[in-house]
Amino acid sequence: MQIGYERLMPQLQLPIFPAGVTEINSRIAVQKAAGQVYYVHGHLPVFHHEGGDVRSFRMFTSQMIAGGIVKPQEVAPRRLACRWSRLGGM
Repeated sequence: MQIGYERLMPQLQLPIFPAGVTEINSRIAVQKAAGQVYYVHGHLPVFHHEGGDVRSFRMFTSQMIAGGIVKPQEVAPRRLACRWSRLGGM
């Protein structure tokens, strides 16, 4: 006889974010406070770095893109659009 939770249903995170954040998409939001940048999933902080730390920004956003959590155009749409136009895009 097996006692336990062999058929648990995963609990989904509601797309509700705290006040003062900027949504990247329905799952991830970003907040800047006291020189730090915080990434939140619902109400749970998942990563933070200093505002000017480009290497940490690239590392974490690359992880989110590779994991399918965000799309590249959701992370930095203006920067990508500028780069695209400089490379001869539409």
